[in-house]
Amino acid sequence: MLAADERPDVADLLVDRRATHYWDGEEKLGRDVGRIIGQDGSTAWDIFLVYGPDAKWGDPPDAVGSPVVAEGE
Repeated sequence: MLAADERPDVADLLVDRRATHYWDGEEKLGRDVGRIIGQDGSTAWDIFLVYGPDAKWGDPPDAVGSPVVAEGE
């Protein structure tokens, strides 16, 4: 990720006890998530993933969206 992409203040836009934010500077989680959502070889970033209450690690998300913050907002 580019240093300019480092925007920890963006996490303040979604504050909810059910939401977890991760910063993945080495792209390790981003590559794993990319594989889970069918983007093999790509790093998933600036996305949101929605899982149901019974989801287990490795399950595909119920919903995926991007970008989390659109340009110009």
